[in-house]
Amino acid sequence: PSLRRVARYLVLLSNWELDSAAAWSKVRGFKWVEYARDDHIIPLSVSLYSLVGGSDFSRELQLSSLKGDNHNRSLTPMEWTQHLTLVESALGLSYISPATAAGPAPDNLNPPSQH
Repeated sequence: PSLRRVARYLVLLSNWELDSAAAWSKVRGFKWVEYARDDHIIPLSVSLYSLVGGSDFSRELQLSSLKGDNHNRSLTPMEWTQHLTLVESALGLSYISPATAAGPAPDNLNPPSQH
C-alpha cells in the first residue's frame, strides 16, 4: 500500500478527520477565523475562511503573507495583538495592550502569587 493510503487509514482510524465547515454552524458564541492567503498546506479555496463565507465574515484575522512558509510560522507582533484582541472579546475582557495604550501597564496584568 502507498504511504498516502496508510496515512488516510490512520486518520480515519484515529477519528482525527473533522468536517470543520459543517461543525462551524454548530459552534455557538464568539468565534473567528484566522487564515493565510498564501498557505501552501491549506489553499484559500478550501480553507475554513472560504467555506464559511469568506469576505462576508465579520471576525477574521488574515495573517500576513511572508516569504517562506506561511503555514508553520509564528505570528508577527501585530498578528499577536490582533489575535489577543479577539481572545479578549471572546472572554468578555476589556484590557488594552500596553503596546498600544498610552501610559504604564495596569497593575492587574500579573496574577496574584500563590503562597
